[in-house]
Amino acid sequence: MTSHRDFEPLQFSYQLSRREYTKIARGLMFSLPRQMWIPYFASGVTLLGVVLQLTSKGSWATSLLDIGLFWLLCLVVGVLAIPLVAWRRDPSLRLPRSITVLESGLESKTSHRSSNFDWAAFKSVIEIPEAFLFTVTGQRAAVVLPKLAVSNPDDLGVIRNLA
Repeated sequence: MTSHRDFEPLQFSYQLSRREYTKIARGLMFSLPRQMWIPYFASGVTLLGVVLQLTSKGSWATSLLDIGLFWLLCLVVGVLAIPLVAWRRDPSLRLPRSITVLESGLESKTSHRSSNFDWAAFKSVIEIPEAFLFTVTGQRAAVVLPKLAVSNPDDLGVIRNLA
């Protein structure tokens, strides 16, 4: 990140509802590169199983169809259930949160925890319609900034340019 003398820290405060959290979580599930193959794989195996089932009488075609349908079922259940289970198990998701965008990085705070990240700590920034996801290098950690917390549209451009 380049240094800006006139950079003013941006502070965003929010408290997500269950509906807002699940919408963001589901959007992020399909935007992460590691998860992108899952719907294509499940759909492809199912389609291949259907075609083979219609064109032949082999039991392996039925098995392939069953495998594809199983993957599709797992995909649907995962997309529907994982965010809801996370919401129920992690009370910190329901806490009011503030994120401060600083020239040096991001600061995330709740009433129980505070985390500071330099810009160099972030491996990537993923933008979906609902949020920004700042993934941390070498960790299973991320900072999520919901766009609903950003009231000034100009701030969205600042965030995009910093990331």
